[in-house]
Amino acid sequence: MKPESTSNSTNTSIERIRTFQDSVKDFQDRLDEQYKIFEEELNERNQDAELEDFDWDELEARYHSAIDPKVEAEQEIMNECSSLFRVGQFLGGC
Repeated sequence: MKPESTSNSTNTSIERIRTFQDSVKDFQDRLDEQYKIFEEELNERNQDAELEDFDWDELEARYHSAIDPKVEAEQEIMNECSSLFRVGQFLGGC
């Protein structure tokens, strides 16, 4: 027979899993609905209309200004992890 606390813990874990699964399902349903609306609007548009000019260079510049600091931060974390790993290997060999 399982102790009562283990049973409660298992029930809580199962409830959390169900809650997470429900939230993922709800999110997927919302995405499906948004896509359906997008698809309908896309099919209803005037396909003969001229597309507006788009500045791809400006988009690339915005992308780099947004992503570069994150790449640098990620690299710093990777360097720190690598250093800690090397120290752990060194200490493990003693």
